[in-house]
Amino acid sequence: MVRQARYDEPRARALVPLLRAITHEMQEREQEIDRLEQRLLALRRQESSRNDGPAALLVQAQLATQRAERRRSQKELDALGCVLDEDHALRVLIPGTDGKFVHGYAWSPFDGVVTVPTS
Repeated sequence: MVRQARYDEPRARALVPLLRAITHEMQEREQEIDRLEQRLLALRRQESSRNDGPAALLVQAQLATQRAERRRSQKELDALGCVLDEDHALRVLIPGTDGKFVHGYAWSPFDGVVTVPTS
């Protein structure tokens, strides 16, 4: 049975270095995925055959790796009991002492502080 994550304010603040590293990793992976997707589109426009050439296949493999690493970062957040806020880019929601996000905290790499979310 998996225990539900519960954080008081000091424990939520103690997560900040780890959350900073995870969200930084996620942001870097997203940027690389965007770059590789653009590269793949450009390669496919250049290809005259129906099959992808070796360069496109290499980019597809790199994309698969980046997507797997992005999923790994998401699983790290999941293991902490935290989730990304769907309404705010890279804001992480941290469950409160009752295990609920509504009574928990939020952290964003953009402001760097643990707050009680208002929305």
